[in-house]
Amino acid sequence: MSLAISPEMGEFLFNLTLLKRPKAILELGSSRGVSTLYFAEALRVLGKGKVVATEIDESKCDTLWQNVQSMGLASYVDLFRGDVFSTVATMNESFDMVFIDIWASGYLDVFQKVEKLLKPGAIILADNMYTSSDEVLPFKNFLNNNPGISNMTLDFESGVELGIVL
Repeated sequence: MSLAISPEMGEFLFNLTLLKRPKAILELGSSRGVSTLYFAEALRVLGKGKVVATEIDESKCDTLWQNVQSMGLASYVDLFRGDVFSTVATMNESFDMVFIDIWASGYLDVFQKVEKLLKPGAIILADNMYTSSDEVLPFKNFLNNNPGISNMTLDFESGVELGIVL
C-alpha cells in the first residue's frame, strides 16, 4: 500500500495553491515529498512562497530533499526534520495553508498546536478522513463544532477534509 497522495489529489493541491496564492504552506507529515512537490511547483509558477515541510523519518527526509532538488524546487521548500509536535511548538510564523498527513490519531493534537499560526482565510487540509475515520473522529468533531471554521469532507479516495479559517 502506498502512503503517497494520488495524482488526482496532487492536482487538487497544485490548483488550490494557485487559487490561494499562499505566502506560506505548513505541511505536517511530508513523507517522501510527493505533496511537497505539488505545492512547491505551484509556488514556482506563482513566483513566490514557501512550503514548510515536516518529517520525522530521516530516510524519507533524504528522499524528499533529493526529489525537491532534482525538480529545482529547493528555493520554495524549507525542510524541518524531526518530531512534528516538537517542530510546531517552536514555530511563530503564520501560514495561509496547512496540510495534515501524519498518523491519524495525532490530528487533533497537532491541529490545536498550529491553529494559532493560521491566518484568517487560511485553508486547512487533512488527508485520510475515510481511511482512518475512527482515529480522525476527534479532529473532525473539533472542526465541525468550531464556529471559527467552515469545513467539509471532499470525496477523494482517502477522504480529504477541507476547512477555511473564518
